[in-house]
Amino acid sequence: MVAGLFFDFGIPSWIVRPFNMAGPRQRPQTGLVLPVFVNAALRGEPLVVHDDGEQRRAFLHVADAAEGLLLVMQSRSLQGRPVNLGGSEAVQIGKLARMVVEAAKTSAPIVTKPSNAVYGDRFAATYDCVSGYRPIDHRDGMACAAKHQADDHRLHRAYAHRTSNGLTLGPLVTLIGALLIAVPCVWLFARLAKRIGAVSKVKGDRWHIG
Repeated sequence: MVAGLFFDFGIPSWIVRPFNMAGPRQRPQTGLVLPVFVNAALRGEPLVVHDDGEQRRAFLHVADAAEGLLLVMQSRSLQGRPVNLGGSEAVQIGKLARMVVEAAKTSAPIVTKPSNAVYGDRFAATYDCVSGYRPIDHRDGMACAAKHQADDHRLHRAYAHRTSNGLTLGPLVTLIGALLIAVPCVWLFARLAKRIGAVSKVKGDRWHIG
C-alpha cells in the first residue's frame, strides 16, 4: 500500500522494517526476548529458551533505529522500497541467553522448553481445528496463480496493442468523467441563481410596497 502511494501517485513514501529493538527503558512486560532474558538474569531466575535455541534474531539498538530512520527518509533513491533496518549480525537465541547471563554477572540457569509447553494451545492451533475449513492444495494454488497471471499478461498485451493503434478509451473516459462532474454543478448553480433571484424579487417588492 505504501509503495503504491509512491509508484502510482508520486507521494514521497518510505518503507522501513526495523528488526528486534534493544536499548534503555525496555521492560519485560513487552514480551521481547532481550528484556525478558535480562530481567530473569538479574533476578537469578531461569532464562527460558524455546525448543533447541537455534532460532536466529537480529537486533537493532534504539539509537541506531532513530538515526537509520532519518537517513532513510533523506534518501530519495529508497522511496517506495522496503528497507530492512537491523544489526550486522544475527544471534542464536541460545547464545543470546548465555551472553545475557555473562553480561549480568549472575549464575542464573538457562533451561530449554518446547514451545507448546510454554504457550500451551494458544499458538498450537492448526487448520484441522477449524470446523469446515480445508485449505487448497498448494499445487492447485500455484496453478490458479499462474493462470490468473497469464490472463493478466494477455489483457495487458491486448491493451498495449489497442493503444498503439490509436484505439484507446482514455480521452472518452476523461470526457465522460468531466461531464458527470460539470452537469450537476451547472444544475446546482442554476437552481441557486434562480432561488437568489426569487428572494431578491420578494425583498424588492416588499421594499417597494413599504
